[in-house]
Amino acid sequence: NLSGVGCPDLGVIITMPTVGNLETNHLKYGTTYKDEIAKAGYYSTVLDKSKVKVETTATTRAGISRYHFPAGKANIL
Repeated sequence: NLSGVGCPDLGVIITMPTVGNLETNHLKYGTTYKDEIAKAGYYSTVLDKSKVKVETTATTRAGISRYHFPAGKANIL
């Protein structure tokens, strides 16, 4: 499985939370991040550009993501 290297394989779906008007150009919605927490079974960070908090975890057969958006228009690419 090549998950995480930019080329989805075996059903991997890559998502990106954004805010404001929908933008599909990765050069415009790309961002740095801070406040990273990584533990067995849990990962969290805050995206600098959009101030979206991202939390992820996994089960045996599924990955689960939760996004905490600031007030306003929200998107998931």
